[in-house]
Amino acid sequence: DGADLAKGEALYGQHCASCHGTTGKGDGDAGKALNPPAADLTDKFHARYYADRGRLEIIRKGSPGTAMAGFESVLS
Repeated sequence: DGADLAKGEALYGQHCASCHGTTGKGDGDAGKALNPPAADLTDKFHARYYADRGRLEIIRKGSPGTAMAGFESVLS
């Protein structure tokens, strides 16, 4: 619902946008300096490989071989 969307948007802005950018394209200021660069979350080709459960696991645990840190101690 609208409340969930607003909460999600605020959490994304606080924890994700610095690397993934405000629109999720991986073009945030902090993400530009990463190697490999921050993921483009709007990339439909790569998105087809991840189910929602897989995406949640990356958010919780991070992504090995990348700068993607896990957020399980920060986000419920």
